[in-house]
Amino acid sequence: MHALKLDPAKPLVLTCSMCGKDERHVRYLMAGTAGGHLCDACTVAAMKIVVKQRLKDFTKRSGRTVAQ
Repeated sequence: MHALKLDPAKPLVLTCSMCGKDERHVRYLMAGTAGGHLCDACTVAAMKIVVKQRLKDFTKRSGRTVAQ
């Protein structure tokens, strides 16, 4: 494992682990437990994917449809 060498003259800029945008170009970054970060736009995109998949799974299991 390599030690991270920080240059005090260069501020550390955090980036989204999914889209790569840095903290200056997003509303917020959420820190993950393994050191990654997720921006607000990627959080919403991920949430939409999860909700669609859960609705699909519910429909398949129950045989009912869900209004979208």
